[in-house]
Amino acid sequence: MASKLPAHIVWAPLPGSQTLFLSCPIFEALLEGTSGGGKTDALLMSFAQHCGNGFGEHWRGALFRLAYPQLADVVAKSKRWFYRIFPGIRFNESDYVWKWPTGEMLFFRYGSTDDDYWNYHGHEYPWLGFYEAMHSTCRLSFPGMPRMVRATCNLYGVGHGAVKARFKLGIDGVPPSTVIHEANQQPRVRIHSRLALSNNPDDWRVALQMADAQRDMICKRLGVDAPGVDTLSDFPDLVQAVSNGEIQRERAIEMATLRRERQTMQQHQHAEYAAQQEQQQFALSVEQGKASMAQYLQSRSHEVDYSARMKVVESYFSDPNKLQEFASTYQPQQWASAVRMLYDSFQIAATQQRPKSPSPISSRPSMLGKSTVNYAQEPEKRIEQIMEKMGL
Repeated sequence: MASKLPAHIVWAPLPGSQTLFLSCPIFEALLEGTSGGGKTDALLMSFAQHCGNGFGEHWRGALFRLAYPQLADVVAKSKRWFYRIFPGIRFNESDYVWKWPTGEMLFFRYGSTDDDYWNYHGHEYPWLGFYEAMHSTCRLSFPGMPRMVRATCNLYGVGHGAVKARFKLGIDGVPPSTVIHEANQQPRVRIHSRLALSNNPDDWRVALQMADAQRDMICKRLGVDAPGVDTLSDFPDLVQAVSNGEIQRERAIEMATLRRERQTMQQHQHAEYAAQQEQQQFALSVEQGKASMAQYLQSRSHEVDYSARMKVVESYFSDPNKLQEFASTYQPQQWASAVRMLYDSFQIAATQQRPKSPSPISSRPSMLGKSTVNYAQEPEKRIEQIMEKMGL
């Protein structure tokens, strides 16, 4: 955003990449570039610019990251702008969703595996956003409303190869802003984020600082001295060793390069471990969520209309679309409360109770006690099996 705007303007796109991204008519667009180019703002405003245009509740979007904790910075950025731009807008902290006074909704969701896709299959989102990218869920039923997929990324890290291949980057690729047309696919385009395209001198200074930082990082990674770059500046012990004549500078640079490679490897290992821990914690929360649902439903088993209500509950969860909507709307720790609302909301026709007839004489020896089969638990078990089949 430009540093000086009229008092009545809260946010405005930078000339160049942000403006191109927001006005892009192509179905799928990727905004790529280094940090600091305003990619997060552009992604959020890509959805927000269509709010209040008469689409109401039909304008729904889902913004994805790999895991819920990673959404925190995007949510914080959205709060910075949305509260100021849209009076009356509300953010639901438990469901991670923005709701506009005019009915539009923007969901923040996660997706790290192929199986996570099925949590959203069949949903209708005319706007899909991917933060640090990579569709059948991008669909609409309201005439005249735009439909689009938008993504941002830095072209490094896990998955960067797939992104480069999809948007044809590299020696044999296509230049930025070139529309890619392929058989049986929607058109797509890549936009390169550059602060230098701005007309604001403050943005140029930021771009210059970013360029200097990138140059410094590249020289240190390569182990190459350059004007204004001290390859050993991160390791005072090596600087001191060279100064004392204990080792040659070339050898010190080699040692610094090896240390940086080791640090990078350790960072990747820590990141992988953290991701595994996060996945395990989520899997545990899912199991606890299913158990709490079953426990709650079992607590209602003494009620007269229990069997009738459980048939409706089981029918509800047997519908893949409803199950996916349930799983994507509520966190596992909310499942028990959510199923309680469902259970109580179902309308069950009153049934006339028949008079009890005498029980037939059973040949079951009384010493065996009650049957070990708890029939009241069967519906809950079936619901759990349905959820497991759907990957929950």
